[in-house]
Amino acid sequence: MNNSFNHRQKTILIGITAIVTLLIFYFGFNYLKGIHVFSKSVTYYATFDNVQGLDRSTKVFVNGYRVGNVRKIDFDYRGFNGAVVELALNSSLKIPRGSKLLIKNNPLGGGSITLLLPEEINDYLSKNDTIRGEQSTDMMAKLTEELIPNLNAAILSLDTLVGSVGGLVNNPDIPKTLAQLNATTSALQGSSMKLNHMMDHQVPAILGNVERSTQSIQDVAGQVAGADFEKTLADFTQVVTDLRKLSGQLAKEDSSLGLLLNDKGLYQKLDAAVHSADSLLKDIQKNPKRYVSFSVF
Repeated sequence: MNNSFNHRQKTILIGITAIVTLLIFYFGFNYLKGIHVFSKSVTYYATFDNVQGLDRSTKVFVNGYRVGNVRKIDFDYRGFNGAVVELALNSSLKIPRGSKLLIKNNPLGGGSITLLLPEEINDYLSKNDTIRGEQSTDMMAKLTEELIPNLNAAILSLDTLVGSVGGLVNNPDIPKTLAQLNATTSALQGSSMKLNHMMDHQVPAILGNVERSTQSIQDVAGQVAGADFEKTLADFTQVVTDLRKLSGQLAKEDSSLGLLLNDKGLYQKLDAAVHSADSLLKDIQKNPKRYVSFSVF
């Protein structure tokens, strides 16, 4: 009898433990999803053409304050006319007619729904009414749509670049190139040492020669600067004047030099006299006895 009672007691205890565990799991899971089981909520519906970023338990905000969450999403598989979203909103919230729901996507994942209220409030929606839904077209959404594909393409390009760099690093010609670069660097160091030696020994001598040459040029320039150019110029001018006078006398036919240069007959006579004298001189050389006589006493 006691054994049967103890067995029954253990069975009831195990059952109670299992039920409590399931309840804790249920309430904890819903709490983590943002669903408050014991809070009073009112059901509304919303239609969206695009429900990207939404899932069950997506939060609904009004002016930044959370007022509910998404309970269910039913997609139109036949007409492809978007989806109907079931919302569980706080029962204390009164939604003005003309309000709309706006989906805001988070580029890091997930999204949220913002309830936008109209400026003028004339009437309120009843539970189970449908609220018009729209997809956010803010800068963040555009950035998400445009940046993510470009970012994926950039990542693919970067992966290709990393692969190319890896292949270049593993290229067997790289060590040879590095060895040649090292040899070139050593040659440059040797040339630099020779250049430094030349700068320390040969260049000062060259600069000394240049300095002495410069001093000689300066001395010559000083001597030239000290010369009497005015006297030299005056002498040269006098010489030119005398040459002009001589040229003028030669050009005149009535002058002695002019007659000598311009009288053709005089020139011919002088030329004939020269020839005669030359012939006489030659004849004297050949027959000197003809022109010299001796008398003996």
